[in-house]
Amino acid sequence: VRVRNPAPAGGDSIALVFTVAGGAPVLTSITPHSALADGQPKVLALTGRNFASGAAVLFGAAALPATFNSAASLTIAVPGTLTQAPGALSVTVVNPGAQASNSLTFTFTPALAITSFAPAAGPVGTAVSIQGVGFNPLLSANQVRFNGEMAVLVSGNATTLNAVVPLRATSGAITVTNSLGTATSATPFTVEEREAFDITLSPAAIQVPPGGNGATRVTLTSTGLNPYPNAALVSVSGLPAGVTSVLERPSVYL
Repeated sequence: VRVRNPAPAGGDSIALVFTVAGGAPVLTSITPHSALADGQPKVLALTGRNFASGAAVLFGAAALPATFNSAASLTIAVPGTLTQAPGALSVTVVNPGAQASNSLTFTFTPALAITSFAPAAGPVGTAVSIQGVGFNPLLSANQVRFNGEMAVLVSGNATTLNAVVPLRATSGAITVTNSLGTATSATPFTVEEREAFDITLSPAAIQVPPGGNGATRVTLTSTGLNPYPNAALVSVSGLPAGVTSVLERPSVYL
């Protein structure tokens, strides 16, 4: 900036620099925009404009110092104490003088999680593929359970575990346990019986007058994946006092 006086006694002053401020900082991206919630330090690159030397970054409620690379680039180091819990945090750049940028979201994903499995149902011995994050590539370092019953692992890697439904498994959640903790499936796995049956009565209830009698038909119905191949032994209990039962034959079959 120069000052110039008019002629005839005019002239120019010495020049001084006037700096036009770029306005409030603007945050356009965070790289990476997400990370595992594993309690480990993270280094993030922030891109935008109008960043100033001495700017700080609000990471959630924590104020972190920033490395000034340029007016368009900052770098921050997030300590492990802030990376332990899954969830979303807002990130804001604050220039000296308290000029604050817009906020962007940084997401911490669970370090260990089951995202899906297939199939959703099957009998004992079914091969089940479990998808997720945080699985240990060393197969023996993972434990998979079906409703609490330990399963055999056949193969796997950091995102997939292939297990076999164990002999005593019942319907319920699938869990994966390793050094990162325990992950539980959002939906249950249904254990289907290969050979199972149910007993039905027709009619389901009868009225017997004093000194009289009544009858009902007992039917065996197959409910498993395969037709039930055996007969079922039938007995009657819980009858009122003075009432007895007689079975036409002691077993029923398909």
